Amino acid sequence: MVIPALRSIRAKLAMLVALAVLVATLIAAWSSAVRESDRRRQARLAELQGIGAVLANTLAPTVSRSDRYGALASIRAMARIPRIKQLTVTLPSGDTLADLGSAVLVMRGDQKTLDPSLLVVEAPIQNSGTRIGTLRIVADQSDLDQAFNESIAAALAAGLLAALAGLAVALQLQALITRPIRDLMQAMNDVRNTNAFDRVVPQTSRDETGALVASFNEMLAHIRQRDNLLARHRDRLEADVAERTVQLNQARLAAERANAAKSDFLATMSHEIRTPMTGLLVMAELLSTSPLSPRLQRYADVILRSGRGLIAIINDILDFSKIEAGKLEIEHIPLDPAMLADDTARLFAERAAAKGLELVVDVAAGVPHEVIGDPVRIGQIIANLTNNALKFTATGSVVIRLAVKSGAAPALVIEVADTGIGIAPEKLATIFDAFTQAEQSTARQYGGTGIGLAICRRLALAMGGTIEVESEPGRGTTFRVFVPLATATPLHTEPAEPTAGTAARIVLIALEDGPARAVLARRISEAGFKASVCDTEGLAGHLGADLYAIILRSNAFAEVEPRLQASTAHPILCAVSAFGDGSGALLVERGRASTSISTPLTSADMTELIGHLKSPHTTITTAAPDVGMFAVAGPNRLAGRHVLAADDTAVNREILIEALGQLGLTVSCVENGVQAVEAVKRGGYDLVLMDGSMPEMDGFEATRAIRAWEAAEGRPALPVVALTAHVIGPEAQAWREAGMNDCVTKPFTIATLARTLERWIAAAPVAPAASLAPGASQPAAPSADAADIPSGAGQPDDAILDRSVIDEIRQLQGPGGDLLDRVVGLYRSHAPAALDRLCDALASGHAKDITSTAHALRSVCRNIGAVSLGNLCAAAETAARAGDVATARTLEPALRPALAATLEALAYLDEPEPGVARRA
Repeated sequence: MVIPALRSIRAKLAMLVALAVLVATLIAAWSSAVRESDRRRQARLAELQGIGAVLANTLAPTVSRSDRYGALASIRAMARIPRIKQLTVTLPSGDTLADLGSAVLVMRGDQKTLDPSLLVVEAPIQNSGTRIGTLRIVADQSDLDQAFNESIAAALAAGLLAALAGLAVALQLQALITRPIRDLMQAMNDVRNTNAFDRVVPQTSRDETGALVASFNEMLAHIRQRDNLLARHRDRLEADVAERTVQLNQARLAAERANAAKSDFLATMSHEIRTPMTGLLVMAELLSTSPLSPRLQRYADVILRSGRGLIAIINDILDFSKIEAGKLEIEHIPLDPAMLADDTARLFAERAAAKGLELVVDVAAGVPHEVIGDPVRIGQIIANLTNNALKFTATGSVVIRLAVKSGAAPALVIEVADTGIGIAPEKLATIFDAFTQAEQSTARQYGGTGIGLAICRRLALAMGGTIEVESEPGRGTTFRVFVPLATATPLHTEPAEPTAGTAARIVLIALEDGPARAVLARRISEAGFKASVCDTEGLAGHLGADLYAIILRSNAFAEVEPRLQASTAHPILCAVSAFGDGSGALLVERGRASTSISTPLTSADMTELIGHLKSPHTTITTAAPDVGMFAVAGPNRLAGRHVLAADDTAVNREILIEALGQLGLTVSCVENGVQAVEAVKRGGYDLVLMDGSMPEMDGFEATRAIRAWEAAEGRPALPVVALTAHVIGPEAQAWREAGMNDCVTKPFTIATLARTLERWIAAAPVAPAASLAPGASQPAAPSADAADIPSGAGQPDDAILDRSVIDEIRQLQGPGGDLLDRVVGLYRSHAPAALDRLCDALASGHAKDITSTAHALRSVCRNIGAVSLGNLCAAAETAARAGDVATARTLEPALRPALAATLEALAYLDEPEPGVARRA
């Protein structure tokens, strides 16, 4: 607790000085008194010792005679001295010879001792150098204690006087120190109470208090300056805020206009480029398949390849723009990773063959046949990485590998490795940046936009994955993508068990050393065979009677056949032909080879080859098509179908008539949406190809009108496919909102158009004939060999299950394979759960959930050919995308019966055909 009187510095300084002086004086007085008392005591002791020595000499004769009276007479005179209280003479034996005085004894514990105020001195009594007794003198020293006390009292008095004098001096001196501090404190209180920062404290000294006052005055000056600035800023703050707000709004509007202008320009540019590119590519494709002279054929092929290269660049730029705008949507549907890799290899087969590169697909044993993901984006990553590898590889190989990374977070590993020029280490950090290549000269030497790898990285990140690269200049580059793995089938990390009896069968792979031979040998070993490898030149040295099969180049047959005819060996011969080389198929046709495959070696090719080795009585041929040929549906799939094409451009109508005519379709053309609606109402069409931008009524409004008419009349929904050059912007999704079933973007290929038509009308009943619109082509004769499941009691018809899809699955599986059984089993296990999720979404009324679940079930139904249930899911998806949840809910009562009918139709597939044994 602080004494109130001592709260001020002034009082504290005064008290400190007074205490210091008082304590110092007391210490000095005490030490002086102690020294004086000790000096007096020593003098008294010396005096008594002198008296004792003189008296001892006087007593020596009497003590020697043991004369008690003589001794008493000698000490009696000394006993008269007032300070001497007692004189005692003792003999060496301890006996007392003489004793005068009355010294007082006091109790000290259990013993009696002299009073502490008495001083005792002993002097030896000697005779001729021999001690004959002792003289003991007891003297009073109380006068010394009194003198000591008087000295202490005097010292205290002097100390008090000194303290008073110090206090008086301190009171005079402290004013010099505390007055500036007191003034400063008073000024601070005034500033605190009044907020008047114009106060100035006088500086009366140059010591520390003066520096403190100067600092305070300087602080007040800064505060005054700051207040002045704040006042001026506050005066014009509203004007500044209004001005900055106007500038910000102008900048925002300018940015929005610039962004909108950029998007509009990009969408318009894309539309304007794609529209003429449609005519260019389709006509070039038709021209390249026409009977031309070799020179004109080369010209047509150059036009076609150049157009495809141009559209690939446009697609890259548009994809990058969509990613930048954050409008990239990722699907989650079942897909086959190996199929995506195989498709990419076939896509780049011609390019790899032209450069003499070995292109191989290597799928590890643990990769599942079906995973959940976005097939378009995963395929785009594989294609971009493969395209990049082929671009920078002059000799050697490009390998597309698929594997599975196990652990707590399993991932699909996509790896593309090449033996190209490689990348310098200092460039690895920038190769995924947009519009960047490892060397600036590569754009001139190798071409490209520099955004392919940037797109791959951003697609991988969008799917929750990562991408990494390893490279060594001059040795090649490996890109590795990790995509989170969600399997739709159980994940098996071990190869399938080998078939009994295959382990002893030796399969000789007589191919050049490289990835193709290594991958094929591994796959054959995993199938249970004993794989042996050699070069083509060393084939003769490996021929023996123990060979089960030989896989060799088709151009090596001429050398091997004579040696085999001369020996007892009769192995199975499998021909491997180059891309575009039909010699392998010719060898099979003439019976010289058991089967043939062509490069690039895909996973499906190897699977079929292994299936043939296990069941050699089945022949497979996978010879690549000629350059420039396109895959179209056979007449038995699309012939006799009637398509309405709505487009306002004469060139586009001509292209559609020619392209659809190549597919065996009848085409009727109209020029605007009004005519399209009228034509649909007349009936007789299996599908409508609807351009989005048309006069009077565009394709989207026309589709809405068609859907409204169908709903009013209770008619089934006619498939409407959008034909649009819009791939970005709001128009890119307008077809979904209008209720269209699908979309074909311009420029399209005949193969793309054919796949879309097959998806929607190949299995549907042929529409009844209708009057053709002007300019329509005539229908082709319908096919007579449709392989439909017969209708009847207990048997499904095509309205439930598309038999052609089932037949395609059977054609895909190898001899003795169980692909159809596995696909049907997957559908039986997954479709009911998918339907439950769709019904839950319909019950919740959430349009987005209905759209995603209906889309997922529709995809599953398409894979198995479940037409009825798939159409219901498509209708629910279309309605939900348009926000019409009520219409989607009306379809729910028909969903479960459709699924039950589909499962019954699939059960019918298990029944043996007449004369055919039931499958095991």
